[in-house]
Amino acid sequence: MGKKIKTTQPWPLVLGVDWGSPQGIKYVLIRRTAASRTYVDLFGKIPITAGGPESFYDAVQGVHELFLREKKARKAKLVLGLGTERLVLKKESFPPLSSKEVRQAVLFGLQKELDREGGDSVIVYDFSAVGKDPAVPENTEYLCIGAEESFVSERANVFASEGAIPVKITSNTLSLVNLLSAFPDGMAPGRFCVLDIGASRSVLAFFRDGQADFQRDLVIGGDDFTKAITGTIFHEGRAIQFTTKEALEFKYKYGYPLGFSEGMTFRGAPLSEIGAMMRPVMERLTGEIHRSIGFYKDKSGGEQVSSLVLIGGGSQLKHLSHALTERLGIPTVVARPPAQLRISGGEKQEQKFRGHFLEYANALANALETRSQGVLLPAKYRKIHLLSQIRYYLNWAAVLLLFFIAIFSLTSYFQLKQLKTVEQERTRKAHIVASKLARYEKNLAQRNTATLGLTRFEEKVKQDPRNIQLLRAVSAALPKTLSLSEVVIGTEPEAPKKGGKPPASKPAGSKAGAADAAAAPETAPKILTIKGDSRMSIPDIRMSVAQFLLDLSKSGYLTDVKLQDENTIDATDEYLFTVTAKLNY
Repeated sequence: MGKKIKTTQPWPLVLGVDWGSPQGIKYVLIRRTAASRTYVDLFGKIPITAGGPESFYDAVQGVHELFLREKKARKAKLVLGLGTERLVLKKESFPPLSSKEVRQAVLFGLQKELDREGGDSVIVYDFSAVGKDPAVPENTEYLCIGAEESFVSERANVFASEGAIPVKITSNTLSLVNLLSAFPDGMAPGRFCVLDIGASRSVLAFFRDGQADFQRDLVIGGDDFTKAITGTIFHEGRAIQFTTKEALEFKYKYGYPLGFSEGMTFRGAPLSEIGAMMRPVMERLTGEIHRSIGFYKDKSGGEQVSSLVLIGGGSQLKHLSHALTERLGIPTVVARPPAQLRISGGEKQEQKFRGHFLEYANALANALETRSQGVLLPAKYRKIHLLSQIRYYLNWAAVLLLFFIAIFSLTSYFQLKQLKTVEQERTRKAHIVASKLARYEKNLAQRNTATLGLTRFEEKVKQDPRNIQLLRAVSAALPKTLSLSEVVIGTEPEAPKKGGKPPASKPAGSKAGAADAAAAPETAPKILTIKGDSRMSIPDIRMSVAQFLLDLSKSGYLTDVKLQDENTIDATDEYLFTVTAKLNY
């Protein structure tokens, strides 16, 4: 089987339209799923009155009713396929040229084909390089397609009026490469041709290695067989003439009668006689195909056409493929629906589509089309799609901008949160440093006080040797868990009388002062004051302090030993205590 043209990513929902026949517009809507399955969700035909302005009115009315009835059709990408009318598809061979020169040469050649009377009509066209020219190796072959812009716009406007802007307008022949999988195995290798038999005319398209190579319009179609059957037959002394309805009935029931028709009749007429009336049409058809194949053979260097595949409504004529195989000497088959294609709507819809697949083959081929070669969009529709694409990218740019703003906001938020955490940590450390500084200043003050007290204590020790023994007793009784910050030996201050005032001082030389001095005891009791601290847990500290008090009481130097004051500083986890006792000497 020929190699299929590489295409870009397919659209998920596509409405393929075949407007290649003046008798009607055929459409197929396909849906592609994420699981790579293809469904036919909708198919049908819009009948058109042949000839005159009524035909265009029928098209507009039919398309309006389609989009009014089927909302899904509005959401689909529209691919419009055109026939051979006012459209040229051919190959050109050019020597090495720049892209601008190739474009000008292609345009000139297409204008010459489409405008034979010397007019200046605007052409929409496209072309793509196929490869080296076998006849002239230094040249490059190009597949060129073109049509009058007014003709293309006229058909595109019918759909655009309903809000469906075609994403692609192309030739039915080019789209047929999408149906290579529908051809029987082995029927499409190398060079082959496809005969699309319509009602009034047919198209014979030639393919090479999976690409369109050449096409030819044949002025003969299925209606010619119908008209032949409606001719007058003289049998057994009477004239028999069938109506168009009866002729269609005969075509679908018996087709083209072959050797089996002997002795069989249809509505009183022998099948052999009816077949004889159809024979001139068959001979004309085979003659046209013979001449086209001969022309193509000469044009392509003598290579043979390997097979012929039939599509189109006229191909439903029974025994047609056998007759063409016999007369042409070329294997001829009727195309069949792709096996992987699924039909929505149940078994009845599936049978209907598969039964009329040949009629919808071109529409299905257009629905399977992608953004590849052969685009005949007029300038205004190209501009619409360009603006739509710009809007699409701007929308994505706005989304990305919002995304980056959100990312930046989140980053800033977390950075601010982190900075606040760092600030709190630094504040906490600053408080700890301030607390340690305050503690240091306090310890320094205590040290100075202790130094001063030690100096005074040393003076008192020198005055009374018993103080040395007292100091040794205090040191022996002090637990290791406690630290002393101050030791003071002094006298107990006189407490004021309850409810009274402390006695006023009197001059020493006065009589009252002398009397008071005589009445006072010779010496006031000495008081030992011990201050200290610790950083152990509270229960353990108090047990240590209690043991300290007990050991001081047993030393023999002190009486009335008691815990004068205790205090706990939570900020520094510090315990302070003050112990007082009376000296026995």
